Amino acid sequence: MPSKCLVCGYGAHEVEKMHRFPLNDDKSKLWQEMMGIKYEPALSLRNYLICSRHFTADSYANLVTRKLNRNAAVPSLLPCQLDSP
Repeated sequence: MPSKCLVCGYGAHEVEKMHRFPLNDDKSKLWQEMMGIKYEPALSLRNYLICSRHFTADSYANLVTRKLNRNAAVPSLLPCQLDSP
């Protein structure tokens, strides 16, 4: 299983949190499009990770635990926001 961010290559030890692609196909498609990844319906990216540096603060339901807001979290920072925790 990959342990680095699919977009920027940061490892889990270099960032605060890693997030898996959503199980929901529509949300996964949106994440892929926002990260510049061509959407392929037959390709599941569920086992791939995106690091917390690609998410704005309002993407999180809880900033302490870095739990994503289930309904509104979409990675939008490309490239990584280098100054985010």
